[in-house]
Amino acid sequence: MENRHKRYLKLNLISLFFVTISFISVTLAWFAYTGIANSGLDVDIKAWHIEFNGESSAENEIVIPLTNIYPGMETIVESINIKNKGDSDAKLSYKIESIRILNDDLDTTIDQKELYNQLTNDYPFSIDISMNKQYIDAHIGEASIDLSVSWPLDSDNDKNDSLWGDKTYDFQSNEQKLELEDENYNARTSIKVVISLLAEQSVDKFTYNTGNMILYNPKDDTTCDKIEGNCYKTNMISTYREEEDFVYLIPNLLNDYGHGTYESSESIYNQIDSEWTAETKPFDLKDLINVVSLDVHNTILKREKIVSTGKNIPLSDSIVGYVTNESRFDNHIKDQVIKYNGYIEYDATKFDYLATNKCYWLNYEYDSTKAFAMKKDREGVMKIYPENKSADCYVTPVIIMPKEKAYEE
Repeated sequence: MENRHKRYLKLNLISLFFVTISFISVTLAWFAYTGIANSGLDVDIKAWHIEFNGESSAENEIVIPLTNIYPGMETIVESINIKNKGDSDAKLSYKIESIRILNDDLDTTIDQKELYNQLTNDYPFSIDISMNKQYIDAHIGEASIDLSVSWPLDSDNDKNDSLWGDKTYDFQSNEQKLELEDENYNARTSIKVVISLLAEQSVDKFTYNTGNMILYNPKDDTTCDKIEGNCYKTNMISTYREEEDFVYLIPNLLNDYGHGTYESSESIYNQIDSEWTAETKPFDLKDLINVVSLDVHNTILKREKIVSTGKNIPLSDSIVGYVTNESRFDNHIKDQVIKYNGYIEYDATKFDYLATNKCYWLNYEYDSTKAFAMKKDREGVMKIYPENKSADCYVTPVIIMPKEKAYEE
């Protein structure tokens, strides 16, 4: 164990030079913890083939044990593939049945969104879960439920990191001790999450998933069947909710709807809106984050520690995680991106309908001189970043389409 400590200290000497003495002592304790065992996610089911077999629904339970967690751990990702082998279209959903974090069992009887927010906001580590589709076709339909667990080394909350770093170290040490004392004892994992997957035969008329293409004519406020004239290719950017009677559509970003400075973006939008019959709204930062945060593997928050003198210090990257409500959005944007001079990256291939070489305004201020925009950063990667308000970026409306429009004759 002593030799491991020396190796860890040597590898991290340069980065530790920039932080306080108290932080160094905490970090060494964390590295001592990592010497116990490697972190790992061992999901018992990696694929689920749905067959209804005369029933109206099918259910499967997944146990997700996480061996160890510690600050600075490599982000752990896992995907469970779902295939519909049945004769009926399927509607998918999942529910968190139970969660144990160290010795504590969380209350899973509360609202699932609130429970999810606890997993991603109440701890220095983040447990993120997302399903990429709600509907899959009979015989050929596929979807996935994606998982990630992350704990950045430098979350900039030393007290909380230290508290939970000590807790995880003590928990794992005690479990190993109990296992050594009793050969019949099976050491518990640091985290255990049980999720139930439900597939139901779909009888819904509206079955679009986030990202699905819809041809739409915003001037006549109706769907269309051929891209020409005022018939545009659009994609659904709503995260589907049954209780809502509308969805958001974003027109093809390769089209030119108007461009200018941030100060002129409102008048540009108003001009476009006046020419369209369809109800619209400005494309904004929340619209974009709600969609790209569905990718709990590759949508990354990048930050740096702002110092009064010298060059700012880069902080560890972290998974954004599925943004489900206003408070989580504020946590990422106001408390992370803006506070730490940061930006967000997402996969341009996975979200190709939200990928463009042109910069687009996102109708959200960063500070008095900058506003949020999006554009291609490098091959395969898009960036959500602060742009000077004087820059020339494009503007696009978002079409608010009533669901009944999708199945009008």
